[in-house]
Amino acid sequence: MEFYHHTLQIFIHSTYLTSDYKILVSFIAECFKKNQKSYLYVTVDGGSPLTTTIAVVNTCPSNFKPSCHFGGHIATVNDLQPSTALKILENRSKLEIFSSFNPSFKQQLILTDLRASNLPSFKLGVCMHPVMHFADWTVIPQFFEMWIEHGARKFYFYIHSISKEVDDMLKIYENDPLINVERIQWGPFKVNKTANEVHVINDCIRRARSRVRYLAIADFDETFITIGQKSLLSMLDETIFDNPMIGSFKFRSHVANFNNTYLTIKHPKEISFDTYNNISLEKEPLPKDRMTKV
Repeated sequence: MEFYHHTLQIFIHSTYLTSDYKILVSFIAECFKKNQKSYLYVTVDGGSPLTTTIAVVNTCPSNFKPSCHFGGHIATVNDLQPSTALKILENRSKLEIFSSFNPSFKQQLILTDLRASNLPSFKLGVCMHPVMHFADWTVIPQFFEMWIEHGARKFYFYIHSISKEVDDMLKIYENDPLINVERIQWGPFKVNKTANEVHVINDCIRRARSRVRYLAIADFDETFITIGQKSLLSMLDETIFDNPMIGSFKFRSHVANFNNTYLTIKHPKEISFDTYNNISLEKEPLPKDRMTKV
């Protein structure tokens, strides 16, 4: 959803309930001065505004992309009552956000319950980067089958625009009772500059909170290979068993080449994974600061 505060353009993306008392609102906005921070307010059923603080996720403008004048922001509401949170989740109360510049113009927020749970529903999940104008349906089974073999059962699929063939192939996996595929619509921001992709990763990490034990951030052109013919899930479990204080894993990347025969495929029955039997792999990994995966 989009609205303005004075001349500042704001894009609200997601709203999360992270505890019985706390709400986080994730949004992208134009960079603003310090004295402009307290400009968004959250209310329930049109009542008095809740206490709201806003923090910038990264330096704005970003040192990495100084020409981009938009940045990720988090608005935090700390004084929510548990009974009110329950009413919002059950659609018996309405959660809204508005700007101090135009208090009469309110936008409803859809609350996603991300409160911590002691028992995650899935052991291994995968976050996909957003796909835009994507038509290569042949890589869909390659992506899913690899991750299913590694033990993944939860997939977060961020979509801007895909072809009918990609949509049909994705529906096959959405109907698979052994896995769970969650589609998240990710529209383009109406700006001339490129928004930082980190905002998507942050959104996916929050969605997976307490629902997935291990979470991978991956793309279609990445293949994970473990030593000793183990699945990635079994390797992670064994490593955590020996080192229970580990908080994250980093994977170095190698450049690999193989014969891609997918360009000539006309029907899903023609898909084969035999091309992975002959892969040319460079011995030395890329430097630690290049293509490292978490």
